[in-house]
Amino acid sequence: MAAAIAFTDRPYEIGDNPVLTLSFTRAGSAFDPDTVTVTYRNPHNVAVTKTDADAEITNPSVGTYVINIPLDAPGEWKVYARATHTAAQFAGITFEFSVNGL
Repeated sequence: MAAAIAFTDRPYEIGDNPVLTLSFTRAGSAFDPDTVTVTYRNPHNVAVTKTDADAEITNPSVGTYVINIPLDAPGEWKVYARATHTAAQFAGITFEFSVNGL
């Protein structure tokens, strides 16, 4: 299984809701893993975890998962996304981005 992430890294402001898109493939074809989990942590070290069972993560097409991340604090944010399939966890994707203060 392979995973890819699409996220526009740009200067964000408090109140923005950037879109994170995750894409999964297996043997070159779009593929839905059993579980998709996204954890985002704000600059105050408060973490929020969502799975594809939550309404915040949508699955608009096979192999594609989308979540908006509501930004409510300035500073460095961290995001970790991972997928599991048939009781195996696949390597996660981690990245950081900045949110400007007012």
